[in-house]
Amino acid sequence: MPPWLTVALIASVTGALAAWYFSTAGTAVVLAVAVDLTATAIIVWKGYRDPASESLVSWRWSGAAALVSLWAVGHGPRILFLYPAAGACTAVAVISAAALGGKAATRCLLWAAKPRATVPLPPPPARTTSPLSGAGTSAGLPSRSGEA
Repeated sequence: MPPWLTVALIASVTGALAAWYFSTAGTAVVLAVAVDLTATAIIVWKGYRDPASESLVSWRWSGAAALVSLWAVGHGPRILFLYPAAGACTAVAVISAAALGGKAATRCLLWAAKPRATVPLPPPPARTTSPLSGAGTSAGLPSRSGEA
């Protein structure tokens, strides 16, 4: 995750937690969901980049629990539906990110494994003289036989 985005997320969470102190009950629920969705953004990013880092079974159970919680709210105030709905959306987002990240990684691995046509390199230039040829000396150094 880019550093500027991390700083922005931390600043938004800090602002939401500071505003929570002065909020009403309904606003507090909205702020709590906003903070959770901020964490969701980080988890989705991580799940896409490294799908094996997330336990998808636990996210499936979490999504199922959120759906049951929607039913459990029943006839309460509508604002109470926000938290379980956000939980279900979070589970779907994390599972989707891990699935898409896994497919992208598989595509990348398959792309890297494909045989590719190679461009032949041009032949090296022909040498007119060998560095070892000459009168037994190279760059004024004596030869091995001791002759000058």
